[in-house]
Amino acid sequence: MAGGTALVADRQIFRAARTGPKQREAALAGLHGSHRTVISWLAVVGLSGVLMASADWTTFFHSRLFWTKMAVVGLLAANGSAMIFLDRRAIRDGVAVRWAGVLAVSAVSFVLWISIVFLGTLLMAAS
Repeated sequence: MAGGTALVADRQIFRAARTGPKQREAALAGLHGSHRTVISWLAVVGLSGVLMASADWTTFFHSRLFWTKMAVVGLLAANGSAMIFLDRRAIRDGVAVRWAGVLAVSAVSFVLWISIVFLGTLLMAAS
């Protein structure tokens, strides 16, 4: 759920990058509205990883794939913090002033969420 919500918000940012200020403000409002959902579900993803590791510690402790996925979850949390920071700054300073940063963080978010899906698929196949 978090990944889908984040990817939709990121896609709206990408689409708004080719348009004018009004569309960018609307995309930013959509991004702002998605934060609570994405952050809540990202916490669930991280917690489920911890629970999965604790259930079969001997398997997951030595799994580079598992720790890579957990690192990507950590990067997503850091990127989410940057997104919230830039979102608030864009609202305060104006979309035009902060748009490049919002677009860059959104691109990183997109890549990290796709990576989470890919790594999760690989992890399930390897188990």
